[in-house]
Amino acid sequence: MADFVKMAAPNHYIGASTDTKPTSVAVGSRCYEHDTKKWFITQDGGTTWTETQDLDALVLGAGTALIGSVSIDQTTPGTTNLVAVTSMGEVQASPTANTLLGRLDEIEAAIDDMIVLIGEVQASPTENSLLERQKAIETALTAINTLIGAVTASPTENTLLERLKAIETTLLTLVVLGAGNNLIGKVGIDQTTPGTTNGVSRTKGGLLNSGVLSADTQIKTGAAEVHWITVSDSAALTIDLEDASGSGTSKWGIDLPASGYGHFIFDPPIEFTTGIFLDVNTATCKVTVGYK
Repeated sequence: MADFVKMAAPNHYIGASTDTKPTSVAVGSRCYEHDTKKWFITQDGGTTWTETQDLDALVLGAGTALIGSVSIDQTTPGTTNLVAVTSMGEVQASPTANTLLGRLDEIEAAIDDMIVLIGEVQASPTENSLLERQKAIETALTAINTLIGAVTASPTENTLLERLKAIETTLLTLVVLGAGNNLIGKVGIDQTTPGTTNGVSRTKGGLLNSGVLSADTQIKTGAAEVHWITVSDSAALTIDLEDASGSGTSKWGIDLPASGYGHFIFDPPIEFTTGIFLDVNTATCKVTVGYK
């Protein structure tokens, strides 16, 4: 004889009628004897086991009615049968069967009537269906496209999409100017008074030449640049280019021996903020400055 084995369900055990039932369990635990198909329950934690209702008897067989016959009081429909009746709208011509399919037929007919309001279709389709009506609307839209602009080359399919593609192609052709086309026509320039009537302002470009200098000279007043200088003298010469209006700070200088000669190019040029002042110590020198 063996002991009952605990089942997966909480506080449920299974075994044969000859096996020993558990003696220390929770109150309300159940044991099932698989050979007798009987259920037992303990009310004192396993000391006493009392046969209880067979749970298999609770299963309803096929075709068993859960409750008896049920009838609906139809004395006053909508009141005694507790059914609220609402209307989707009166149907003038009842379909052969008041089904969802019949309702859809009526909806389609209503949509057809609405299409007539959009615009009468002169040529009726062979079948007066929603699909054919849609094709008729597409034909009407094609006619509207004609008002937008005639398409000289008709597409293979006379659909709205193809019409729009044709219009796009036409617009792109109109935007592009052909070779030799004038955008604004001829343009003339009034040369009555050059520099005034033609709206052109003439300014000198390049460098200015100081000419040959033989004494202290204010070459330029204000900001300036010296790009080159040429110097010669039969006597010994001390020469300076000063940043000043009058005598000032020397920016460049050189001492030449008697009969000396030199040509100097400055790249980058020497910059002056106040002015270019030439300072020499003889009157026999010859100096030329390129500046701007």
